[in-house]
Amino acid sequence: MNGKSKNLLVTPDQVSNSSIPIAYDESVTHDNARKKKYNSYTCFISENLDLEVLLRTNPPAIPKFHIDKLVYMAGLLIEIPLRKKDVIMDYVPINSALVQRRVRDYRKYLDYLIDCGVVEEDRQYISGAKSRGFRYAKEYVTATRVCTLNENRALLKSLSQFKEINYSFHSGNFESATLKSSFEANKRDLTHVSKWLNHKLTIDYDPALEFLIQLREEERLDPKIENCDQRFQLRQAALLKFHKGVFLPNEDSTAGRLHSALTQIKGVLRPFIRYDGKRLIAVDIVNSQPYLAITLLNPIRYGTNNIFNLIININPKNNFLLYPIMLVKTIEAASIAHNTKLYIDLVTSGNFYEEFGLMLKKEGIIDEKLDDKETRNKAKNATFSALFNSNNAISFCKEMNIFKRTFPEVYAVFKMVKLGKGHHNTLAILLQSLEALLILHKACKILSDENPNVPILTLHDSIITTEGNEEYVYTVMKNVLTEAIGVPPVLKIERWE
Repeated sequence: MNGKSKNLLVTPDQVSNSSIPIAYDESVTHDNARKKKYNSYTCFISENLDLEVLLRTNPPAIPKFHIDKLVYMAGLLIEIPLRKKDVIMDYVPINSALVQRRVRDYRKYLDYLIDCGVVEEDRQYISGAKSRGFRYAKEYVTATRVCTLNENRALLKSLSQFKEINYSFHSGNFESATLKSSFEANKRDLTHVSKWLNHKLTIDYDPALEFLIQLREEERLDPKIENCDQRFQLRQAALLKFHKGVFLPNEDSTAGRLHSALTQIKGVLRPFIRYDGKRLIAVDIVNSQPYLAITLLNPIRYGTNNIFNLIININPKNNFLLYPIMLVKTIEAASIAHNTKLYIDLVTSGNFYEEFGLMLKKEGIIDEKLDDKETRNKAKNATFSALFNSNNAISFCKEMNIFKRTFPEVYAVFKMVKLGKGHHNTLAILLQSLEALLILHKACKILSDENPNVPILTLHDSIITTEGNEEYVYTVMKNVLTEAIGVPPVLKIERWE
């Protein structure tokens, strides 16, 4: 374009110019992804969405139109579900109040994409509970490609200021992540981990992509699996993001977990990942959530791990006079109960899910014909229901009733932690916070201080390192966890091959 190429109003003759200010794959590099300032922003959109042709054939009637805003809105339909790896969304919910912080007239851009047949809308909306949903039209549910925004300075500035927005959440609250924000100030230094998310961390893209294509074809043959093409699109986007080195490590504001492209990529692709050409090995906590919950069953560990302060930070409404007394009494009662010993024995055997699965089979909750792997998965989901569902769910959740009947004092502690309407997620956040503290801020820090040349990456309750360092990582993790929880964990060494 000429010297006035930053015009925001696009007319038919302007959009026919092939030099629309948007860069594609070649501009995305590891170094670009590591820049601290937002000189550019990487989006992922459908690979067959030809924006130049679209704008030329359907000139937008949007005042002060800018291509970066259009790409950003199209990219949100990939970005939002990527942050929820385990949730396949048919329609992607977009919170209008939050998106307006970046693109004030965002709705006009979405309407343009809808009118052009690129995007479809689920118009169902529930105030305070459900945002409007959007998805790519079937034609555009394909593999993705990279687009880099680098022209609209106002948009880029906004992207740098509000990095913690959860666009799909109905609440209008958001965290500003500028250097002046309290959230950023309260973050602890994680450079001892995040520094390893660099150009040496690679994935063999072509065979990994071929694997995803084959997986899609297999899933299409399974009538139980829905949205196969959408699943492929998101998996391929996560793969491409990793391949391009757009790692973007970020400590979440809820539980302090570290998220990055490594946590977004599908697990079956891990064998294709290398660090400096070396194979990776993970050291993983077996039964991690039930294991970390043991700290709630011992009054001493409850105190040394500052559990009450963590609970109050998550749910300040429980900071009333009698609550800490009630909680401690419940923990003390659990600490001497026989069923608590049974719970701890099962967890520290490494077979909690397997044993609980047998209990569920005996009660007829799950099919006796299921194999060991399926039984374990069902039992794990049932355990999470017992731990993390609202207390009121026990009236209809059979799994919770069996858990309560088998481990009554343990259940009483969990129930007390989840006390309060709308705060049943307190226990889940508490355990994730404890996990982040012990794995990220203690074990990884020890590893980094003692051996700064040993690569360390994390996947929440796992520490990943290069081949030959796994026993060292195993020892440090075991020592840190045993000291904090009071009983040794069961750790599993998993080779990514």
